[in-house]
Amino acid sequence: RIQLENLEGFRYTVLAILYFELDDMEASDAALASLNELDAEWAYQRVMVYSVRGEKDKAFEWLDTAIEIRDRGLNLAVGDPTLDNLRDDPRFADVLKRLNRTAVR
Repeated sequence: RIQLENLEGFRYTVLAILYFELDDMEASDAALASLNELDAEWAYQRVMVYSVRGEKDKAFEWLDTAIEIRDRGLNLAVGDPTLDNLRDDPRFADVLKRLNRTAVR
């Protein structure tokens, strides 16, 4: 019997970012709230949303969680454009060091 992966977290991530880009904060907040109701396994997706929204402290909190739980999304961190808002923050260099990676622009 094959089980399909639950893609709910990806849907909420995309919606939160999309609505933010469309300047609909109410809808973005609602999608983010739904994402935040899911398990911590969606840590990296939270990082993406908070970064795009410019909420750096929250993004770094979730980056710490992602590192702790060894979130596979961290494999994208070096070149992920959704994290561009974090790259000039000294904490990002620390994250890359913790991941044994180097920055890519």
